[in-house]
Amino acid sequence: VACALGYLDFRHDARQWRNGHPNLASWNEKIMELTALTKTIPTD
Repeated sequence: VACALGYLDFRHDARQWRNGHPNLASWNEKIMELTALTKTIPTD
């Protein structure tokens, strides 16, 4: 789920999924602090 949401942020940020799903957005912010995920955030 975190990878899918990260992809939405990376490629489809204009959809602004966070606005309609505040609990999921909060969870995603917390889970993205994990080293295993921060090291794999795409940059291009």
